Amino acid sequence: MFFDSHSGAHYGFVDFDAPILGIAAYQDTMGATDFLANTSVTCTGTNLCSLEKGGLVWIDDKNPTRLWVYWAGSSPGDNARVFTERPLGALMM
Repeated sequence: MFFDSHSGAHYGFVDFDAPILGIAAYQDTMGATDFLANTSVTCTGTNLCSLEKGGLVWIDDKNPTRLWVYWAGSSPGDNARVFTERPLGALMM
């Protein structure tokens, strides 16, 4: 997930189609989990690939498919990697 705001803080949530297993949101965890991402985006230890100071993400304690976010960012933005179970009905390739 990526969010970029020129200023201010933003609060909200994202609902996923499967339970959330974990979150990587800091420089060390983003870089360490690049190999798990199904994308060409990598976060290889740069200081711009994580939550900015004051940013928070957490899994809803009553709804395991909901991720709450508090983006306290400015440019260059906040990044987080979310790991979920495979959604029901998803095909294996």
